[in-house]
Amino acid sequence: MRRVLAYWWVAFIAATVASVVVPVRFGRTRTLRINVDLAQLEYLRDLLNKYREVHGRFPMADEGLEALRRADANMTVLLRKSVPLDSWGEPYVYSVVPDGSAFQLYSTGRNRIDEHGGGDDVTDRRKKYKCDDYDVNCGIRIRNKADAAMLIALLVAVASLTIGVARGILRLVQSWHHA
Repeated sequence: MRRVLAYWWVAFIAATVASVVVPVRFGRTRTLRINVDLAQLEYLRDLLNKYREVHGRFPMADEGLEALRRADANMTVLLRKSVPLDSWGEPYVYSVVPDGSAFQLYSTGRNRIDEHGGGDDVTDRRKKYKCDDYDVNCGIRIRNKADAAMLIALLVAVASLTIGVARGILRLVQSWHHA
């Protein structure tokens, strides 16, 4: 039974190390930034829709997102803290049509240039972002020998994990049959 537990611990440790090391080594840290921005954009869009339910329109351009922090007639405040900045420390771009019936909300993205929702601007989850900008939609790229060595180490860890799990299951089955 101790051997079975040892296989499980080795498998667990290998999987944990691989899940931490591989994303960092292959440059996936930028993916976090875009995911934070996409989550904040969804949150702000929800608040803007609640604002429209109460006021019959979205905040006007001169009110901006700060309108979400002001109390309405029912003393309801939708956003209690300050309006969040995007992952690059810039304010989100908010624009509204003159009658307040529709809005556009996005982050200027990694290059901090307002491309009106195009280019690398972060708008929503449906947009296809470039691998070079955000490390999404690109798979594993091997840039140098260190990346190749890391990939080989990962494959060895996965193979070891698979063998360890299989051996552990086999030993469990054998111990049940002998019991």
